[in-house]
Amino acid sequence: FSLSTVIGPILGPPIGALFVTYANWRWIFFTNVPFCLVGAWLALRFVDDLREPERSTLDVVSFTLMGMALGGLVFGFETGGRGMLPLSVALTLLAAGSASLVAYALHARGSTNPAIDLGLLRGRQVFSAAILGGALLRMALGAQPVVLPLLLQLGFGMSALWSGSLTIFSAIGAITPRLFLRQIVRLAGFRRVLVWATVAVSANFLIFAVLWPGVPIPVLIALLLLSGMGRTTLMLSLNTLGYAEVPPERMSRATTIVSMSQQLFNSLGVSVGATLLSLTLALRGASDLGAADFWPTYVVLAALPLLSLFYFVPLPSDVGDELSGHRGG
Repeated sequence: FSLSTVIGPILGPPIGALFVTYANWRWIFFTNVPFCLVGAWLALRFVDDLREPERSTLDVVSFTLMGMALGGLVFGFETGGRGMLPLSVALTLLAAGSASLVAYALHARGSTNPAIDLGLLRGRQVFSAAILGGALLRMALGAQPVVLPLLLQLGFGMSALWSGSLTIFSAIGAITPRLFLRQIVRLAGFRRVLVWATVAVSANFLIFAVLWPGVPIPVLIALLLLSGMGRTTLMLSLNTLGYAEVPPERMSRATTIVSMSQQLFNSLGVSVGATLLSLTLALRGASDLGAADFWPTYVVLAALPLLSLFYFVPLPSDVGDELSGHRGG
């Protein structure tokens, strides 16, 4: 099932690069339409219409507050520091989003069916580590698809086609751990895999910080392969482990939190990467990115995964052993 999710990342960058180079960038978005139509048809044709036996009513207030919170925070981060909107507007969006989030948390305490059940984070160390620790990881990993092509094109002078072709190797690297991750987790345990994979991802970002124009292509390919391997190792481990202590009757609510956090923090990662580059330009008083402008961004991106260790290291040494078959030691 998970192998199908890497087909898009493998084919997307070179196809997008072909459109940008030989056609028009708008075709990148037009191409989504037939794929969406085919996906909708496949879902209607092959996915069973499974429903929970008990239906719950929609909490309109919590739904509205959470929508306002996510919209304000994501759009505020996206526009802040990039000149898309006045800074005062971006700060207003962030303040409104933060206020809505606080209002949501207060309202959700007395709601029997909140849009996002934050109560699942209380008293569940493993689930909290997967969500909160994973949030920091997803922000760093979500920035890479934006920062890397800019580094290759504006920093190293590569064409869009060449840059898009190279990023295939990150997706290829993402396939590899799926073949042997089960055996590694069984041998080492979930906690060790999470800790050492997090350190490896951080080190990978630091290496990108010291790259220079003219770096040998095999070095770039190796770094991209390792980047994809680290990303998949962490995300598969977190997604598997996160549900270990969730009772079956609350599984659908847990799935909602996981899906929301993935989308939210991946989006924030895009905003963080773009904002960091914009701040570097502003501090330098320049208008065009150069190779020397990327290392501060990669240093910050390397620090974000290390903060996840505050959630991963305290996990019990035998966490998830019933899932992986690890016997300690």
